[in-house]
Amino acid sequence: MDYIIWHGFYVAAGTPKDVIARLNRDVNTALQQPDVRERLAGLGMQVRTGAPELLGDYVRDEIKKWTEVGQAANIKVE
Repeated sequence: MDYIIWHGFYVAAGTPKDVIARLNRDVNTALQQPDVRERLAGLGMQVRTGAPELLGDYVRDEIKKWTEVGQAANIKVE
């Protein structure tokens, strides 16, 4: 089994697109700072930045993948 732990930044549903764009730009800028990257690397993290839509796509893909795994293994929520 191959699994990674990932983190993302989220905002409340209905947040205006211009606010999301600004937050995304600011977070991406912060994550490009050498001291931030070094600190995160020291924690074993790899930094990936990008557009909010990429995170949304990734989350949808993960939900689909792990739903299929759970169904194939007949895992039930208790």
